Amino acid sequence: MTKEIRTHKDWTALPGRPAPFVLRSGEGEHSIVVDQIATVMLSGKETGGQFGLQIVEGPRGDVIPAHLHPDAHHTIWVLNGAVRVWADDRNGLSMATTLERDDFLFIPAGTLHTYQIVSGTARMAGINTGGFERFVHAMGVPTGQKDLPVGPIPPVAEDYQAAGVEFGIEFHPEWDPTGAQR
Repeated sequence: MTKEIRTHKDWTALPGRPAPFVLRSGEGEHSIVVDQIATVMLSGKETGGQFGLQIVEGPRGDVIPAHLHPDAHHTIWVLNGAVRVWADDRNGLSMATTLERDDFLFIPAGTLHTYQIVSGTARMAGINTGGFERFVHAMGVPTGQKDLPVGPIPPVAEDYQAAGVEFGIEFHPEWDPTGAQR
């Protein structure tokens, strides 16, 4: 997964190589993804491609697009709020669960999944296979702000699809485990 990262003047927090560093509260590389703020705290470049860490914060809202990443493991650790998660490994294991503060979920590579923030605001940490953290930035809008956007920035389908192709992510809009019409 090699990618030329879109740069932003405020994306200077990470060293881009294995080296000790400190991020203070509110620091990191921020992107707005619809109505959420995604902050890369650690990328595959700092860990020799082993893992990355991002924080995602958002308001109660819609279900994110169902997707799977064939080569990237994904975790969700809820720091605040509540998040409903659906996952299906297509081998007979299907789950729906609500994660609350301090709950943790592991989603193996190749597992179809989606989530929805169901509390007023939720904050999640994700430790993922190195490089995956840049997928979220590729879908979003780089920003220097660390707070939630005032209103949603409508997603651009072409950006989602391009990010999916670039990072090997498959979107599955036909899969709706919620039973709601989208």
